[in-house]
Amino acid sequence: MPVRLSMAPEAVVAGRVETRDGEPVERALVRVMAASFNMGRVQYSQIGQAATDEDGNFRIANLNARRCCLTRGLNAKISRSRDSPLSIIIRSAWP
Repeated sequence: MPVRLSMAPEAVVAGRVETRDGEPVERALVRVMAASFNMGRVQYSQIGQAATDEDGNFRIANLNARRCCLTRGLNAKISRSRDSPLSIIIRSAWP
């Protein structure tokens, strides 16, 4: 008897957070938000997150494959400085 497998599509996003001058931002929180509609209004819910490493890099895996957006939070060092805005550079996204 054959075995039947069902696999759910998953997504991965990876990139880097940096200042306007191209300097990496350590410990910035990057969130993946998904939009849904409730009574005619759009609502965003967090479906994944990661903190950047010392080189500003992040990787968020095990996401459901769907349309979403990225947001970033500031670490204490950056929030007290004037180095804003920050950029999120997407290196890879799948699918």
